[in-house]
Amino acid sequence: ALPAMLGVRNLKRVHLILTDGDASEYNAVDQSIFCYVKNAIWGRCGHHLIEKTFLKHGPKDNEVKNLSNGQAILLKVRRWVRSWIDGTSCRSKKEYEFSKALLLQELQTNSVLRRFVGNKAAEKCVGWILNHIVTLNDQQFTFHCKNKIWCLHKYTTNATEGMNYAAKHSGMSAQPRNDMKTSASNMSAHMDIKSRDREYTQMRMTNSTPLYFATDLRVHNIEYVKALVPIANSTINGGSY
Repeated sequence: ALPAMLGVRNLKRVHLILTDGDASEYNAVDQSIFCYVKNAIWGRCGHHLIEKTFLKHGPKDNEVKNLSNGQAILLKVRRWVRSWIDGTSCRSKKEYEFSKALLLQELQTNSVLRRFVGNKAAEKCVGWILNHIVTLNDQQFTFHCKNKIWCLHKYTTNATEGMNYAAKHSGMSAQPRNDMKTSASNMSAHMDIKSRDREYTQMRMTNSTPLYFATDLRVHNIEYVKALVPIANSTINGGSY
């Protein structure tokens, strides 16, 4: 289907393909890369790679020693791993290798972290990173392998997943009993409605003016906000707050 719809010449211009962890999906991608998309590398969706595998292989709530503080630390751990993918801090192979070693060291030796998270949960985090993240080929998820590719900064399939879910499960989805014309008509109508909703939202944001936004000097009444700040400070300092 892809060569017929897009043309072999255009397929040769593709440099990156993102998938989730579905074996049937990435096996099909392997076949297409081998046959048609010869210049592309395969990347793993950051959301699926981190969040989905953590839910399945990471520590559960009943394994975390201090739930509130421990969960906050585990969120930091997942954001740390995400930095290897989105390029926020690890933009080279050397930075990635250093960050990976530092995170594993923290999980294994940081006594404060282990006091809140617990030894069992910390060890499960180490196992999750070693067995389900870094065992992959680096080019499947690390930023430094993709930073030369023009890919619109995409490292997650979230938006596409949501659109596909709506197309499959909404009231105007493509049903197995429908013929091709009906399915195409339903999906087109659904996309038109979603597109109009986005346009209406954008128009409302464009045509509305917030009362104040203290960090944006472009708002027309920022001087009024500045005038309120000393009054608020004096009220608080005076004890009448």
